[in-house]
Amino acid sequence: MRLVGEALGVLLLSLLLAEAAARLLHTPEPVRRVYDPFAYRIPTPGLRDSFRNREGETVDVLLNELGMRGPSVSAPVPVGAVTLVFLGGSSTENYAYDELDTFPVQVGTALTKSLGRPVRVFNAGMSAATTSTNLARLQHQVLDLRPDLVVVMDGINDLLDGFHRAYRPDGRHLERPPLAGQRPRSYLYDWLRRAGTPRRPPTPRPDRQVRITDYEAFPARGVFARNLRSMSAVAEAHGIDILLLTQGTMYRDEADARDRDRFVMSAALGDKADAYPDVPSLAAGMRAFNAVVLALPRTDRVHVFDLAARLPQSWDVFYDDCHLTKAGNRRVAAELLPRIEELLQPGSHAGRP
Repeated sequence: MRLVGEALGVLLLSLLLAEAAARLLHTPEPVRRVYDPFAYRIPTPGLRDSFRNREGETVDVLLNELGMRGPSVSAPVPVGAVTLVFLGGSSTENYAYDELDTFPVQVGTALTKSLGRPVRVFNAGMSAATTSTNLARLQHQVLDLRPDLVVVMDGINDLLDGFHRAYRPDGRHLERPPLAGQRPRSYLYDWLRRAGTPRRPPTPRPDRQVRITDYEAFPARGVFARNLRSMSAVAEAHGIDILLLTQGTMYRDEADARDRDRFVMSAALGDKADAYPDVPSLAAGMRAFNAVVLALPRTDRVHVFDLAARLPQSWDVFYDDCHLTKAGNRRVAAELLPRIEELLQPGSHAGRP
């Protein structure tokens, strides 16, 4: 018994020393998403992150107190400043690039020159965000920024989430993120767990593929339409102009087998869904969701812009399903700039002094 007790003591001491070493040597990745009572998931407020992107460049990300790319909300607002807020998913967030390479900042930089006024840009895009998330952020974060114009680009996440086997309209079928500042209880266990489960790129599941052409009764499409109408109503009720965009993707009716590995978002869906739509089905789905945007009622405050129709389906513009390359960001900024300038002209609602 004494030998057993000594062995257990040595084992316990070894584990404690290993845990202490793990805490000293192992730094967990930054918590990029945290729980929010309204939006469920938001980028971590005040996050500082540095990493190498797919092009080998070092990217430094700094988020403000609201978990957005943009200036601190406590910083003084320049006299006569125009405030723009961009809402959307990862295509808007552009986490893979420095801020200067993203289309929201490029639009803001060009507007500063053309309007002759300071322009504040808040990028509230977030990976995996749907219109349910963005409706909550509009009501509980964006209104307090007193924006002159809110630009919204949603669609692909609402479409893909609609195939989730546990789909919920409020988006809470997704994994619940940690609370702010939450860290693993055991750094040693966390290191062993992650070392034992190496990251692999998602792979398509052709055995589950289905062909879908009719999205009229697709539940997520109805939720998408409802949320966009709600966003429009909220913005109009608070005297804010809102510009709703269609979203461009690389989904085509005639899929090229050589491009299969590029569709990482739709491939990842295979782990969450019972049915896996093929690329032509996703092309039909994006047309159906973009048609919802184009059918929204326009008012003096609510505006629609068919961005998808102006973007070529080219791997020079997109590097996967929907994420923009640097050239793609420049193209989107060039397409949006004239319409946003028009909305911000003196005499328009958004261009008020």
